[in-house]
Amino acid sequence: MITIEYMKPQYVEDVLKLERTCFGSGWTSTPFNRELDRNDCAYFVAKENGQIIGYSGYWLLLEELHVTIMGVNPELRNKKTGQILLIKLIREGIKNGAKWSTLEVKATNIPAIKLYEKFGFTVMGRRKHYYQQDGQDALIMWTSELDSEVYQELLNNLEKEVSSLFIEE
Repeated sequence: MITIEYMKPQYVEDVLKLERTCFGSGWTSTPFNRELDRNDCAYFVAKENGQIIGYSGYWLLLEELHVTIMGVNPELRNKKTGQILLIKLIREGIKNGAKWSTLEVKATNIPAIKLYEKFGFTVMGRRKHYYQQDGQDALIMWTSELDSEVYQELLNNLEKEVSSLFIEE
């Protein structure tokens, strides 16, 4: 069973290790330490058997939910952990006033792109050489009307797919 909970300061080092496993390099502890207690940000961890297997976070910029970070242990992918984390992010964002969502994703990260498309995100642009570690482009993806009945139905259906796999703490 996967549990989803808010990221706590004591989880940051394990999340950073997982970030390096997922992406080779990436965030430092600074953003987490600066943002964990802010009202316009939220970070989550997915745990299985007490181990952190995934993480995610967002910034709320007025009515925009900006997905800032998301990763799942490469050895444990295809267990719907990313879907579970994204449901939690979007539901939390909507609760806090989000009307639409944006994110950047590596243009070569086809599994992540497919996940985001499942959630109604579409490609709206490209940021050339966005990722510093390897110079890859980022696709800018966007979804709107998060608070609409149609989107809520989509979220409910996506949640039904995974409801037996996780619990929230």
